[in-house]
Amino acid sequence: MDRNFAWIFVAIGLWFLIRFSLNLRKAKRAENWPTMDGVITQSQISIQRSRDSDDGRVSNLYGALVRYSYRVKGEEYSGDRIAFVDVHTGDEEKARDILARYPLGAAVRVFYNPADPQNAMLEPGVNQQAFVPFLIPLVFLVIGIVVLLSPGE
Repeated sequence: MDRNFAWIFVAIGLWFLIRFSLNLRKAKRAENWPTMDGVITQSQISIQRSRDSDDGRVSNLYGALVRYSYRVKGEEYSGDRIAFVDVHTGDEEKARDILARYPLGAAVRVFYNPADPQNAMLEPGVNQQAFVPFLIPLVFLVIGIVVLLSPGE
């Protein structure tokens, strides 16, 4: 790999790592947002289907579609964000596990941004899924650094 491309890989990796780091900080800060009581208004599996262009096979990604309503200072709001990073997986059972925590009509604690009450979630903070987006830019960064540190021709 040309050293110029290596620098591009390093730059892309760093840029995305910085962006994801800022998002993790936002997720962590959301733990300190005020809360209001809310109610689950929709709880169902969402399915995203995709067809492989090579062999035509259809695969499914499953997610938990959860909507809730809540009031802040007398104003009614609705939201659908469970956590800072929403999970879609090939495992339908994982999506069903999330739905089991949020059955239709259940009372929930809604964390909302006091500067923008429409911005809300049910599970603030950093979870395991929040680290998945780090993998690709990390690979870019490592490849770029390895090429830059390798002996030249």
